[in-house]
Amino acid sequence: MVDLRFSLLLGFFLFALLSSAQSDNNIFSEFRGMEDNRGNTHLYFKEYHGGPGWYSNDVYHMDLCQGNVTLFLQEYYFTDPSGFNDDGVVVEDYEFWHKDPASYIYCGAWMKIDPTAYISRWDSIGVFTWMGMVNNIEISSQNDSLVYAEMNQNLFKSLDGGITWDFDPGVAVNYFKLISISPFNDRIIFSSNPISGTPRTAILHKSNDGGVTFSAVDTVIGNYSKNRLYFDPDSQHIYTVVEGIYGNSLNISPDGGNSWHELLTDSVNLSVAIDEKLAGTLFLSRGSEIYTSNDYGMSWTFYHQLDSAVIGLYKKPGIELLYVATRKAIIEISPSGVTVLRNLPSGINAGSSTLAGDFELLPNYPNPFNQITLIEFFLPKSEKISLEIFDINGRHLKTVENGILRAGIHRRIWDGKDSAGKEVSSGIYFCRLIHEGHFQIRKLVLLR
Repeated sequence: MVDLRFSLLLGFFLFALLSSAQSDNNIFSEFRGMEDNRGNTHLYFKEYHGGPGWYSNDVYHMDLCQGNVTLFLQEYYFTDPSGFNDDGVVVEDYEFWHKDPASYIYCGAWMKIDPTAYISRWDSIGVFTWMGMVNNIEISSQNDSLVYAEMNQNLFKSLDGGITWDFDPGVAVNYFKLISISPFNDRIIFSSNPISGTPRTAILHKSNDGGVTFSAVDTVIGNYSKNRLYFDPDSQHIYTVVEGIYGNSLNISPDGGNSWHELLTDSVNLSVAIDEKLAGTLFLSRGSEIYTSNDYGMSWTFYHQLDSAVIGLYKKPGIELLYVATRKAIIEISPSGVTVLRNLPSGINAGSSTLAGDFELLPNYPNPFNQITLIEFFLPKSEKISLEIFDINGRHLKTVENGILRAGIHRRIWDGKDSAGKEVSSGIYFCRLIHEGHFQIRKLVLLR
């Protein structure tokens, strides 16, 4: 069975996600950005949607060069009153090789009665599974075959690009949570050591020998578990945001992580972004306000004010473009003004985010499934549709939806039953979305 501390933490995580649906079931919950080797910007974000007993928190990829948004990784959870048929998957982290959006590795947990940790590559080679949850994954910038991961507060590594993994006794260190690997030296690893008996608190540690030994480098006690380190291009300055006991703080190290001090503290949410081409350049959000610094955070200049609190920032290197996410919008800020790239409506009964393009029947999840599956489809405008289920012989089983729906993403659940309420047997089924004489089909796999 899983460690009790982990089970309690996981339960709190799922409760928080499911509970958030009671106030607003459409929010952006995570945001990050990346430049590919051609200098094109790629934004990645999680969209949370929830209802009684279920949520989806999928990761989407916005390619600003192509001007499109696609589903990247699925995260979801369904609860069952019996407690024996809960189903879901959590995406904790993902990283890319050589800044290539097509080459990535990701980790998290499959949610059943007991969680099963997983690490998987884009090519499905070398899937790793174990009891628990993999919380973080890091790829070496010097050796693309070297990958570190952390599961249940144990550090371990792969020497073949994440295909196989070793629980090396010389590397695994109990109760150290992986945070970041230095992009300048993969022997330098930063982790946090949780303080026993004090939830969500830890002290930052550093290893200079690839994780064999660690020593404390920061005396600030706070929650490092969900935060990353931002490495300035001068290779010496490092920044991080810490959720402390008495508030949040922006911390800085001027000497490669050997010593740290607080730049500022605040009671509101803090987010930070660096410019990977301009040493000493920082952007900081304090609630809904954004500030900038060009002297390593020693002084700050007001930059922009938004209508709501910021959850994430990304600065395009060397160019005056800042990408900002709030709970409801993803925004581009430039010298010429502000552009909303994607937004979400408010309210419990609001529809999903605005998208451009034709109607589309999206992949259902889970698939395969054994009780229920969530079917998603996108409509570019308000129109009449029909969503139907057929068996492998083409026999009509059930009409899930038939009527006029507004534009946006819609979600419907199929419970594996026909129109008479009778459970169908395991097998292959098909979902068909029809509108204006056109249709799309997806294959569904039911495993009872």
